[in-house]
Amino acid sequence: MNFKNLNLSELSTQELYEWVKDKAYQLYIMRGKRPGSDWEDWFDAEKMLIKELLEK
Repeated sequence: MNFKNLNLSELSTQELYEWVKDKAYQLYIMRGKRPGSDWEDWFDAEKMLIKELLEK
């Protein structure tokens, strides 16, 4: 999902959750599916979301 053309107020909590979940899973895959990094992947995905929202 690309947030560049949206206002933060237009996004539902569910949309934000799904974006973070999908991005965290992508990070997990990129890290070689190593167990034990789930929180790190989640927090990294949240940081990526915040960065994308602030850059718009």
